[in-house]
Amino acid sequence: YAGGRPLVGPGPAYLGGTGGYDHVQIFGGPPIASQKNQLKGYPNVVYACMGHNPLKCQKSLDGGMSWGPELDIPYPHEVDSIQGPAHDCSVFGLQGVVDKAGTVYVPYGPCNRPYVAISHDEGSKWQLVAVANMDEIGYGYPSLGMDEQENLYATWVGASDRLLYLAISRDHGMHWGM
Repeated sequence: YAGGRPLVGPGPAYLGGTGGYDHVQIFGGPPIASQKNQLKGYPNVVYACMGHNPLKCQKSLDGGMSWGPELDIPYPHEVDSIQGPAHDCSVFGLQGVVDKAGTVYVPYGPCNRPYVAISHDEGSKWQLVAVANMDEIGYGYPSLGMDEQENLYATWVGASDRLLYLAISRDHGMHWGM
């Protein structure tokens, strides 16, 4: 940590530049086809996502030696009524995954709801998909995994019963079944 902010890599490459972010998760995967020539000495794009309000991600094209700008993952409109007029729901997620085509999947829980944010352009734009219409327990962050066939598996802990839930998507995160 430097000045209360996480420091990744040498020099001025700070994560959470505006402060107040924590729970940094770092993961990586192949670039999208149009960006393969942008990599600098490292075979994968490295992503760092950090939470609070809102969830932010950064990417590195050189193995974490330098980082691009913070990019917000927006709140889904469906949680507007939950977070109220203060718009102060915190949001955290665990480690994301990247498929063979470079699509990024980040699990997160805006207002304690299990969601997956999907980006087809290395984090510039995000598509939000609800995994389930239920509350998760405050620190039961949704987790995400991917198998060899690129099926996605999301898990979280339900707030009402404290049970572990599993949902599976066989269509790249667009639909989920429990």
